[in-house]
Amino acid sequence: AFFVNVVLGVFNLIPVPPLDGSRIVGALMPDTAYLQWIRLDQYGMVIVLGMFFVFRDEFSTLLGSAFDAVENVMRVIVGA
Repeated sequence: AFFVNVVLGVFNLIPVPPLDGSRIVGALMPDTAYLQWIRLDQYGMVIVLGMFFVFRDEFSTLLGSAFDAVENVMRVIVGA
């Protein structure tokens, strides 16, 4: 369960609408650019799925690295 939560948390930070990472990027944009950025929400899941299939190896590496980093932090906190 822990691994799934870490993977979903990292995945959600990808800056593609409708994921939360797009909101972070959008907060740094001027208002006019942000309005155009939000229009991508309707196509967001298609973009995410397309990116997943095109960049499958990169996603695996990214999510694996994120899990390893969180695991190391948890080991320091727990003292294992």
